[in-house]
Amino acid sequence: MSRIVVYAQHLSGVGHRVRTDLLARGLARTHAVWTVDGGMPVPRPGTDDRVRPIVLPRLGRDGDRLVAVEPSGGTSAASVRGGDLAGVLAARTGTLAAAVAAIRPDVVIVEHFPFSKWELAEEIFGLIDGARAANAQVRVVSSIRDVVWKTRFDPGDEDAHAARVVATLNDRFDALLVHSDPRLLRLVESFPRASEIRVPLVHTGFVVETPPVVATAAANGEASAPTLVASSGGGVEGLLLAHAVIEGFRLLRPHAPSLRLQLFGGLSFAPAQIEALTHEAAGLPARIAPFSADFLTTLAHATVSVSRAGYNTCMNLLATNVPAVLVPSAARSDQRLRAARLAERRIATVRMLLGRPAAPPPT
Repeated sequence: MSRIVVYAQHLSGVGHRVRTDLLARGLARTHAVWTVDGGMPVPRPGTDDRVRPIVLPRLGRDGDRLVAVEPSGGTSAASVRGGDLAGVLAARTGTLAAAVAAIRPDVVIVEHFPFSKWELAEEIFGLIDGARAANAQVRVVSSIRDVVWKTRFDPGDEDAHAARVVATLNDRFDALLVHSDPRLLRLVESFPRASEIRVPLVHTGFVVETPPVVATAAANGEASAPTLVASSGGGVEGLLLAHAVIEGFRLLRPHAPSLRLQLFGGLSFAPAQIEALTHEAAGLPARIAPFSADFLTTLAHATVSVSRAGYNTCMNLLATNVPAVLVPSAARSDQRLRAARLAERRIATVRMLLGRPAAPPPT
């Protein structure tokens, strides 16, 4: 049984955290696994006591700034931001150093670095150096999603960023795991310098949450209304999509009178925003819910889905085979390519918000 430490840090969205949680739970079936927990709490279905947390002072982003975050109300999106960022970063580094010295891991998995998260490079390099000092045989592995465009938070221009990624992988890591099916998306499509990576590069297939077994209403002798399940994502874009879904559902009602709406807000939605959306949907057969760990169960029963095109949402759609309309985020650099590829395979229909034509993905 190997000792594995999984490092992931979500700063704005929740995709990295969810994917890492699934990966850690899978590894914990046969290995001893610890995961770093240092972002806003993300509701997950149940717990797995085999996965042990390394709890760090929490970080997030406020606009383009890295900030200390203190959640209020458990898993509520409301938070208190500010405080001594330098002190928080120092405390995180110390906690990680103590953890790897005690665990002496055989494997360290670092999620999405060096492709992003360069604000935390000092912390991550400290984790790697500490793990190698504790166990000279440790293997350090980078773990990334299917699409890895440079974000606005990463330093340098495209060429300088790519050169730094390649050099860091070759100098500091032992392997790279790409969580994609190469028949759909290969790393080279979003990272043209992939051929310069000298460490082993493996496309693992997608990391997918197993959907619940769906008992049909007909099998139970029950009547069930068709349901449109919508998930809006976080931030301002998430609110825009939520408003557009409610408006579109209202227009659709005369043509599909039996259809009902289940809309999930993003993790960053405040309770007042959920309340405002509920008021907006008054008079419709609609339920507006906050971000939920039960999303996949609801989706599995859906007639159709409307959502962003984030990694985990798209994997949920593939797993449930629910007909889907994808509205890729303009602010998330990975979503347009992923949505376009699923549309090419006739797995989903792609639309841009407010009826604007989809821009081609970057090449």
